Amino acid sequence: MSDITPTRQALAGVIEYNRGLLARARDLNCRAGAVIFPIMDRGSLATWLANRLQGARRASEVQNPDVLKLPELDQAQVARVLTECPDTICVLGFDLPVEYRGGSAPLVRIGRDKVGDHTWRNLPDEGVKLPGGRLVEIMVIFTYYNSVSGTDVPALKRQCASIANKSAWDVWRDRPAIGLPDLADPSAVVPEIIEAVYGVSVVDGTPLMAYGVAALKGYRYSSDSWFEDKWYQSREEAQTARVAAIAKLDGLRKEISEKALVEAAKKEAEEAKEELRSVQSRDGWYELEYELRRKVEDRTGYWGSIPSDLEGIKARVVETRALKVQVEAALGTFCEHKAQAERERQAAAPKPAPQVKSRPIPQSAPAFSSGGFTLADLTQKWGRRS
Repeated sequence: MSDITPTRQALAGVIEYNRGLLARARDLNCRAGAVIFPIMDRGSLATWLANRLQGARRASEVQNPDVLKLPELDQAQVARVLTECPDTICVLGFDLPVEYRGGSAPLVRIGRDKVGDHTWRNLPDEGVKLPGGRLVEIMVIFTYYNSVSGTDVPALKRQCASIANKSAWDVWRDRPAIGLPDLADPSAVVPEIIEAVYGVSVVDGTPLMAYGVAALKGYRYSSDSWFEDKWYQSREEAQTARVAAIAKLDGLRKEISEKALVEAAKKEAEEAKEELRSVQSRDGWYELEYELRRKVEDRTGYWGSIPSDLEGIKARVVETRALKVQVEAALGTFCEHKAQAERERQAAAPKPAPQVKSRPIPQSAPAFSSGGFTLADLTQKWGRRS
């Protein structure tokens, strides 16, 4: 014997009915791309059910399950939506199914069996629309892995033509050379876009144009050039690549200029550092205050590294030279005090007595007779001594 009461069976039927009705409303809204049939959220639905349950808290207390059924959909509106948004539409002479997607345009797929003779060329440039006027997205499938889609039919045709003519692009080898900018040349620029014919369209026999430009390399070693010859099948792509190359060239030149300034500043900082280090060999160095000597040693020692940024290096040069001036002033003060102390010491020392030089007395003097002498006698005697 079944435990399911008639009331429970009726309620189960109501639940299935409501689920189906809500699913139908969602499908119709998705087809129309708008909310034609309002759907209550969970809160509103709970309030709606509570009003109809009239206090019933279990299945056995529900007097009439049919009052819990959601209102029927407006059949006139349903018919209108189905007419304006049908299951299939005719595209290129084929009845093709329409895929309705929430938040996106309806989609129609043109399979591989329908594109072999380039039927996509006959798509209307104004686009494919549903009977109600809603724009349809067209997907053209060439292979399992290769397809294009969009609502802009002219752009879609260009993509299809590019795929159809891909073989001509793949075998094109005689490509003109493109001049690459030389970073060593300050006047070098990214050249204008070069046009070249790489084949003939298999679709309509028109020339196929390629657009060459000096573009940024996708991958490079540190020793490689930043730029390479690159060819595109659309001028828009080539122009985008050229703009990026110009921006990169300007950036590289700025980097080179900044690097040169940094190197020059580093050289100046090293010179200032060596000049400061030289004061450590000066007379009076070890007589300076410890804190001042520590500043010099910190600045000139192993840990006194020079900053990497330009502003930091410039600040380091100014600080180093200011410290050197401070040390030289302290050394000058020390030397001056030392000289003054030496002068005072010399002034306070006793002075020695002056020495009188005496003329040596000859051991023997010339003897003269008592009778006197003549000039000849002196000449004869002194001449003999000399």
